[in-house]
Order: sequence, then C-alpha cells, then structure tokens
Amino acid sequence: MGTELNDKLELGACSDQLRADAHSVLVLLNSARISLQAHAVEHTCVETLMACISRLQDQYDFTDGDVGGGIVWREASVTAILRLLDYVKGEILDKLNDEQCVDDISTCIDYLLMANHHAPPQYIM
Repeated sequence: MGTELNDKLELGACSDQLRADAHSVLVLLNSARISLQAHAVEHTCVETLMACISRLQDQYDFTDGDVGGGIVWREASVTAILRLLDYVKGEILDKLNDEQCVDDISTCIDYLLMANHHAPPQYIM
C-alpha cells in the first residue's frame, strides 16, 4: 500500500513539473510571437507558432489567461528572437517531447533565417 501511494505521489510530482515546464515554454513562445508581430514578420511564421501554442495549451490545459501575453521585447532584434526560438525548441524537445511543435518552430526559424539572411543561431555570438 505504501509503495502504491509513493508511486502516485511521484507521478503527481512529475506531472506538476511537466505542467510547469509547459507553462514556461508557453510564456516564451508567446514572447517570441509578440516580438515577431512587432517586427511585422510574415503571418505564416506567426501562425506556425500559434499552432504550437494552441496545441500545448490544449495538451496541458492552459488558457490564454494562464500564460499571459508573454514578455514583450519590442526592441528585440530578429537575431535575439532566433536565439529564443532555438532555446525554446530545445526545451520542447527535451522536456515536453512534442515533435510537432519542434517542427513548427524549426519551420519558423528556417523562414526567419532565409528572410533575414542570418547565420543559424548557434553560430551567432
């Protein structure tokens, strides 16, 4: 009986951590989305991020109000947004294991790299 209770408590703690990770990722994705909109980036890239945001909100039972509007960096460069997206992509892959969101973010990163003639984020220092 004690082992069963410990297993349930451990599962709940993992679930709580996963939800906390999802919340953090959603805040950062919303920040990237808002910053890209401020840069008037093509609507398709923003829509791709919105698809990922919506999927994660549904999966982890968050509303728009739960994750807020994100942190707004109106003066963030496209390079800074690329770094943020690259970081978030890694977090999603490592912690949330949502390959569709990783693909969505990769699509947006690829678009930004082509549209703005930037080096890939890992090479920007």
